[in-house]
Parts: sequence; structure tokens; C-alpha cells
Amino acid sequence: METFFRIEGPFYRIMLKTWHLLTLNLCILLASLPLFTIGAAQTAGFVVVKRMIEVDESKIVSTFIRAFKENFKKSTLLWGIIAGIFYFLWLDWQFILVMNQSIFVLVGVAMVSIMALNLFQYGFFYQAIFKDTIKQTLKNTVKLLIKKPVSSLFLLVLMVGPYILMGVSSYLLIFGIYIHLFVGISFQLYIRTFILLNLFKSQLEKEDTLQ
Repeated sequence: METFFRIEGPFYRIMLKTWHLLTLNLCILLASLPLFTIGAAQTAGFVVVKRMIEVDESKIVSTFIRAFKENFKKSTLLWGIIAGIFYFLWLDWQFILVMNQSIFVLVGVAMVSIMALNLFQYGFFYQAIFKDTIKQTLKNTVKLLIKKPVSSLFLLVLMVGPYILMGVSSYLLIFGIYIHLFVGISFQLYIRTFILLNLFKSQLEKEDTLQ
């Protein structure tokens, strides 16, 4: 029982990991406040989490700031594209709700919405790992969605599910906001990164071979 509470014990490691996630969560929230920097904040978050998983990164703030600066331009441009797509999709859904559209229109808009959400969940992770152009990022994320539809759907549920639950009741909404203010965003990012690293495993191995 004594070893459980020692520095090398599981309790200390869990508490240290929790502290790192709390710190990262605050960094992501603060960096996302201007709204147009959400993309850069997401990419920097993925960079930090990847290093936490692979090399047990402890310099959370400095690593986040460096990654934020390095990826600011491309990630902000990508976020602008995704935000524009989301805006037009929002207009489409408003139109569908007001007008009695056919099932084909509904299915079409739903499919484009799923693709846009998957672009959000893959795009910034891709930019955190690879140094490709925006065009190549968009192309490869769409290809991954087609090649891995089941994994993409699972990740989509993992990303969007908590926000859907928050809309079910006011209690869940308050609880969800409270959790997200402290650790919810970074913890979700941590879980998704585990899965995404596995999905991009073959591409990562190619990168290591080239280097």
C-alpha cells in the first residue's frame, strides 16, 4: 500500500496526469477565446497530447505556446474553411426546418454535415503531426473518412456525443460546462489522440522511414 502513494506509484502518476490535463485544458480555452484562433488551439492541443502519450511530456504550457505559434497560420486558414462550411450547413438546416424538403435533400445535407465534422476532428490532428499543405490535409482527411468509416463514426460520436447529451437537460448542460471548464476538452482530446494515432499509424511509419 505504501508504494501506491510514492512518487513512482500509480496515485502520483494519475494525479500528475490530471494536473497536466487541467493545465492543457486552460491553455486551449484561453487560446480559443478570440474564436478565430480555435484551429490553432486545437492543433497545439493535439501536439501536446501526442507528446504526453509518447514521451510523457511535462512542459505543457511552453510546448503548447510553441506549437500554437508554429501552426497558427495554416491552422487558422483551415479553421476559416471549416467555419465557413459549418455556417453554410447551418443555413441549409435552417432552410430544411422551415421548408418541407424531400428526403434526398435531408440525406444529402446530413452526409455533408458528417463530412464537415470529420474534417474538424481529423484536420487539426493531421496538421499537428504532418507538415503538409492545406490542400493535402483536406485531401487526406477525406480519404481517411472513406477508408475508415466505422472508426470515423465512432470518433464522431466521441466528439459530438457529450454536446448532444448537454442538450438533453439543463442539469447535464451545467455539469457539462463545469467539466469542460476544467478538464473535459483536454481529456476528450487525449482519448481521441490515442485512437487517431492508431488510424494514422501507417502514415507515421512512412514519415519515420523517410526521416
